[in-house]
Amino acid sequence: MSKTGLENNLYTYDQVIGIFGGVLAESLKKLDKLQPMEIVRCKDCTHCRVDDADGSRYCHIDGRTIEGDDYCSWAERKENERQD
Repeated sequence: MSKTGLENNLYTYDQVIGIFGGVLAESLKKLDKLQPMEIVRCKDCTHCRVDDADGSRYCHIDGRTIEGDDYCSWAERKENERQD
């Protein structure tokens, strides 16, 4: 008695598409609806503070020093800040 593809883990291309094709198609439809998120750089964030002693920037939430184009998940754009 011969085994089917499912029993011996051998699949034809058509079987794979038949099994996973619908899932893949639905996933691609969902991806098409995604909107890109705006990234707010730390230097433009409401949590950014400037150290009076040396003029360096730091994060009010976690205290780390802000450099260059840093960003994080807490970012909230300051009101009336222009976007580059």
